[in-house]
Amino acid sequence: ASTPGFTPARSPVIDLARGTPTAPVELILARAGGLAGRVLDERGFPIEHAFIRPQAASQPSSTPAPGVTDSSGEFEMRDLPPGTYVVSIEHEHYASGRGDVRVDASAMARMQDVTLRATGSASGDVVDRLGAPVHDAEVVAGIPPGWKEAVRSDAQGRFRIAGLAPGTHQINARRRGAASSAAASALVRVLALEDNPGVVLRLAA
Repeated sequence: ASTPGFTPARSPVIDLARGTPTAPVELILARAGGLAGRVLDERGFPIEHAFIRPQAASQPSSTPAPGVTDSSGEFEMRDLPPGTYVVSIEHEHYASGRGDVRVDASAMARMQDVTLRATGSASGDVVDRLGAPVHDAEVVAGIPPGWKEAVRSDAQGRFRIAGLAPGTHQINARRRGAASSAAASALVRVLALEDNPGVVLRLAA
């Protein structure tokens, strides 16, 4: 059972086999709270379509449906069980943010403004020494490469790495499972809020 302003309640599983008497079912709805806030970029402009993901510290396996910021960067989420939440803020063009907030029953908790840092992406092709595309190559940014975070090239050898901070990055590629010594690398200048294409990584073997 559910109604606005209260957290939903659910009964245990009831056996409705024919001829089996059942006891009356009582569902108790607890008062819920809410969460509101605003998400901005580094210049103080609102960020639209950021996802707000609160997770209750006491119930890490229970995650409410995410909220989304509007054109003014504002969000509002209702009918949350009271408690302390770790709130993640995510957007495809910005580095993620986090915050803690206490939600009380019958109250709307207001987070401090959250500022996200703009990121960019790098894209290109992984090819072999003859220029043919390499499928399923591991591609990652960084020195040294963190291969566990690698993306994979597609059937045409193309790749895209998102979430890169503005600046110069080394992009690395290797055949899946190959030694780091067999990797190819290239430097790319990443601009915020832009895809930076044209990276070609040529594998020698």
